[in-house]
Amino acid sequence: MKKTGQPTQTTAAAASMGISEPVGNVVSVTALHESDATAVAALEREYFQPSWSENQIRRALGLRHFRILGVKNANGQLLAYISFFQVLDEQEIVNIAVRSQWRRRGLGQALLLAAIREGTYSGAARSLLEVRQSNIPAIALYRKCGFSQIGVRKGYYTNNNENALVFELKLTPATQI
Repeated sequence: MKKTGQPTQTTAAAASMGISEPVGNVVSVTALHESDATAVAALEREYFQPSWSENQIRRALGLRHFRILGVKNANGQLLAYISFFQVLDEQEIVNIAVRSQWRRRGLGQALLLAAIREGTYSGAARSLLEVRQSNIPAIALYRKCGFSQIGVRKGYYTNNNENALVFELKLTPATQI
């Protein structure tokens, strides 16, 4: 997987990625790097408990099998991101976060589809993720994108003992996204 600062998707193609309304000054879905760790960590702290630290994010971004894609506005503010691992033929989605004022505009779906596309092109046979059973909007997004529930991890989230639902999307080189 190459790590360049080049956008993986431009806003001109946003409609084909499921963005349902204009997103103003959003520039593109772009691969994020160690220099973006502070912004990613800030979103992590805002939306996830427990969250990854800035140092953990920097170290993970140094691994060749870990990626973070993000959506920034024209001013460079991070609006949303998705993080994932790919080891051999398996992709694992770690987190997706979208700033609250940018939700319901298709950014999460655009990021998820971009990550799936990268996994497919890199030879992944499936994409896996865990989601809180109470996160109904995320579950709806995953199902919309073709994921199916394959299991439950009881008490997975340590901050409140909530169950995680395990979802899978089988990928093939012919998977159309």
